[in-house]
Amino acid sequence: MDYPTCQQCNFTQNRIDEMLELLELSERDHAIAEVLQTKVITPNLEIIIEAFYVYLQSHREYKEYFKPGEQLLRMAQSQENYLRSLGVNFQSPDYFENRLRIGVIHSQIGLPPRLYECAYAKLRDLIVDNIPDELDKENVDKIRHFMNKIITLDIALALESYYQISIGNLEASIDKLEKNKDILQERSNKDTLTGAANRATILGLINDLLGKFKNDGMVFSVVMCDVNDMRAVNEKLGHMAGDLVLKKIVELIKSRIRATDYIGRYGGDEFLLVFPSMDEDKANKMMTDINTMLAGQDMLIRGTKVKFSINFGVTSVREGDELPNLLMRVDKALLEK
Repeated sequence: MDYPTCQQCNFTQNRIDEMLELLELSERDHAIAEVLQTKVITPNLEIIIEAFYVYLQSHREYKEYFKPGEQLLRMAQSQENYLRSLGVNFQSPDYFENRLRIGVIHSQIGLPPRLYECAYAKLRDLIVDNIPDELDKENVDKIRHFMNKIITLDIALALESYYQISIGNLEASIDKLEKNKDILQERSNKDTLTGAANRATILGLINDLLGKFKNDGMVFSVVMCDVNDMRAVNEKLGHMAGDLVLKKIVELIKSRIRATDYIGRYGGDEFLLVFPSMDEDKANKMMTDINTMLAGQDMLIRGTKVKFSINFGVTSVREGDELPNLLMRVDKALLEK
């Protein structure tokens, strides 16, 4: 038989035995558990349950979780099952599984642990109060002693699963927050229209590469490009058509650059490309190939075929470069095309 809650809470047979040993519950306690069931719980079951739910309904905090009606009836049935099984075969994995499940249910309904600890204490008192007078003092003392140990076991197991579920839920929430954080971070770094890096991100990247160049001499190249005939597209077909063209061009460029390269929107129809570990000659060749590829592509927008082409200027990092003068140089390279 599977014991999923035991497995989730890591209650192996060894751990079950260790916990029983801590509470000094052993085989000899099965006899007193039988006395508890036959002499105390079974004859007084309805009295105990009724008194217990009078207690729950007399306190505002419990009433928030256990409302009169069908919910309270279901809880009464659960309480009856709990009482009929209290202490029965307490050494078995079945007993541990059922008691751990109580903590899972409490976690699901959001019942604070302090409330069910108090409820357990009240239930223990109600059971003890119903020990019949005809039982001899030795058996009464044994029942009281056993009740303390078995209720302690049940509380410990409910708390264990409650906190395991709570920790699992917390970890899941943290994972979700981390994923959402990564998604938001990625979105905040991107141009919302084209999916290229936004201006701040691409300029920050160039700054980082400038630092690496100063520290270890890693060469990189920067390209500034603009899209030809964007004004004519916007005027003839509308700005939404122009947006489609920009998105498609970025998509096509991304398909041709390396995984380590970057493209960012500088503004309007101007883009910056960054090629780490690539000198100016290789960057020029790369851009020439990209432009040739773009020239062979087109889009059909509202019955009009739109061709693609770009102008570009290229520069590589030099000694003493800072971001402003590097951008001025690549902008000049573009204007001279």
